[in-house]
Amino acid sequence: MHKWLKRLGGKPERVDDDFVQIGQLLQEVIGRELGKGELTPETRLDDLGFDSIGYINLILHLEDLVDVDIEEIASRIDLTSVQTIGDAVRLLGELKGQVRQGTKPAP
Repeated sequence: MHKWLKRLGGKPERVDDDFVQIGQLLQEVIGRELGKGELTPETRLDDLGFDSIGYINLILHLEDLVDVDIEEIASRIDLTSVQTIGDAVRLLGELKGQVRQGTKPAP
């Protein structure tokens, strides 16, 4: 179990895998562990200290995670709509689903 997940009292089987992966990515991007109150779907990324570079780093991490070219993501998905942790989780799920289906993000 990941340190931050254990600290939050979560159990891996009860926590959505995409949420866990986004939590890990966010901690890598911001360079610190997230506290219990910070790790919610409603938490705004800018409240975590994200700036334009942070958003770019998050998208680059997502690109590596799902093996989708960033240009394909940016040309088909409104990246400005990723404002909260929940938005990032939904984006990751959408990208993974499209990769599994062998399709590209919808225009």
